[in-house]
Amino acid sequence: LSNYLIYPVPNNGSFYIQYQLKQNAEGQIIIRDLAGKEVFVTNETGYSGNNSLVIEQNKISNGLYFVELNFGGQSVTRKLIVQ
Repeated sequence: LSNYLIYPVPNNGSFYIQYQLKQNAEGQIIIRDLAGKEVFVTNETGYSGNNSLVIEQNKISNGLYFVELNFGGQSVTRKLIVQ
């Protein structure tokens, strides 16, 4: 799991996630608020090479969140600002 990007930042709850995998893997994407509460969870199939997806969560309140990607036993987290 590498080259993990979220854009645009800040955004309005609609954003893109890009990442690379060395091999196909089942995974999960989790968005948490500052208190650690899960506000969005989705299971995804990632494929070897570049992957991208659009997240449409216009119901998320403005604020700071953390987006966690879990694929193939690896986990990375990035900040997300919703305005």
